[in-house]
Amino acid sequence: MRQLRARNPLALGVVGTALLVAALLAVVILPRVPAFSADRSYSANFAQAAGLASGDEVRVAGIPEGTVTGVHLDRDVIRVDFTLPKTVHIGSETTASIEVATLLGTKYVELTPAGAGALSTSVPIPVSRTKVPFDLADVTNGLSSTVGGLDIPTLRAALRTVSATFAHTPDATRGLLRGIAGISKVLVSRQSQLRDLLVSSRDVTATLASQRHTLDALFTDADAVLATLHQRRAIIHSLLQDASRLGTELDHLISHNRATLGPLIERLHVVTTLLRKDDHVLARAIDLLAPASRGLTNATGDGPYIDINLPYLLLPDNVLCGFSIATGCR
Repeated sequence: MRQLRARNPLALGVVGTALLVAALLAVVILPRVPAFSADRSYSANFAQAAGLASGDEVRVAGIPEGTVTGVHLDRDVIRVDFTLPKTVHIGSETTASIEVATLLGTKYVELTPAGAGALSTSVPIPVSRTKVPFDLADVTNGLSSTVGGLDIPTLRAALRTVSATFAHTPDATRGLLRGIAGISKVLVSRQSQLRDLLVSSRDVTATLASQRHTLDALFTDADAVLATLHQRRAIIHSLLQDASRLGTELDHLISHNRATLGPLIERLHVVTTLLRKDDHVLARAIDLLAPASRGLTNATGDGPYIDINLPYLLLPDNVLCGFSIATGCR
């Protein structure tokens, strides 16, 4: 302590602060250094991102193992960066594909290991070994734009011209053309409704895409509830079996002891009827018992003997008062 007091406090503060900063930097930076990290970084080139985002899963042969760390535009391809634990081995000819996890559009990267060597961490998986999914939202939006840009009157005129040209063809062909003309009339009459339907479907798709995380959480919670019910199924089944056995035993007990239980129940009914009938008498007896028990307690509470007050113990109070033996009667 004397040596510490002799040192310069400013120098001690600077050295201590430097050591603390070095420790914090080591905790933050060392896990990012490949030599000290438990994960290994890879990348893959795709023709399009297909809605993939950072944080999505990376599965190896269907098993979740890693995470997408970034999606970047690299010239004319999309480079997807992801990490995998160092314990996961994937070959040099590994293929990658962007798959749809749910109907709401959640995506993940599926890796199919192949090849004898190890996949390079510096060279991305080429586009020739990657695939992208079918995107229903893009097709719906494209269909809406295509239908909206159709020239319906021109299409109807063209179909009428074709119908007139083939007017002298066999009956089957004329029926076919009449059907095509009918379809064109329906399209013309329902043009606004079809446009509204496609616009509404696009809005619904956009809404579902914006709420996909909430719906994913809902489905996850529902899956957890179902898993809990599945785990408790054996307990519930055992409980129902025990209740069924208890009912069977009670039924056998009543069946085998019906001759004994019948008279017993009848006697209980008679007893309860008598008790109900004499309820006021019993209540009055309980009220009168309290003073008597109190007097008895007072008479025997002085020791191993009983206090006797003559002649009041032998004769009722009304007799004593009638013969003026006791005074002060009311």
